[in-house]
Amino acid sequence: MKSFLDSKITSPLVHRLDSEKTLNFKKYQKKFEDLYKNELSSSSFKKSFFNIFTDVNACPYCNRNFINPIYKAKQLGKDYKKWSPDIEHFYPKSIYPFLSLSISNLLPSCTFCNKIKSNYDTYETCKSPYEMKDNDISFKFLPLDNQKRLISVESKNNIKNIELFNLDDLYHDVHSNYVNNIFLNINKNPIENRKYLKKFFSLSLDTQDKLYKKKFCNYYQERDFNKQPLSKMTKDLFFHIKENELK
Repeated sequence: MKSFLDSKITSPLVHRLDSEKTLNFKKYQKKFEDLYKNELSSSSFKKSFFNIFTDVNACPYCNRNFINPIYKAKQLGKDYKKWSPDIEHFYPKSIYPFLSLSISNLLPSCTFCNKIKSNYDTYETCKSPYEMKDNDISFKFLPLDNQKRLISVESKNNIKNIELFNLDDLYHDVHSNYVNNIFLNINKNPIENRKYLKKFFSLSLDTQDKLYKKKFCNYYQERDFNKQPLSKMTKDLFFHIKENELK
């Protein structure tokens, strides 16, 4: 998608500044907005859309929040019978209307990430979750007092996803207890955990998956990171422990 957009970025179909938006562009923009509103915002489309992402249980932007839709058989009073995560446009439809209907530009997200991203132009500074690789974002665990750790989130090639979604502060402020409890349990049984690590890397990948999930209650392989929140951070924590805590 980024390569395709590179070839279109100077097109009259793209206006990145409000001051550039001519009357013709606004008419063209409204046509796409109406198409999206009328064709892609219905409950039936949303259900079909989320069925494509049956293995995506965690927000692709933050990997912190569950995003599973809810379809209740019965209502209680005036509660919602159906509720779904947001359908998010990575490249905002206000700037790139011709991408508003492209499945390659649509993905489910948690409400928090959708709202904080808003209409920010991601073209030059951010990377789509569809194109993100395991090492594009990494977690570091820096020692603090009382055997606690500071969670730091770092990006490769200066992509701005971390700043846009405020991931550094959110992970440290919200998930420090999760990380520190793992460190506490590891340090209680260092001999047993050294044996675990030694055994782990001699096993097949399928067996590693099972052993890792049993100990960390999360997924080991990158392809499965969207199945459960905190999977990427937990994987980086596992390797930090291997390289720094249990030598």
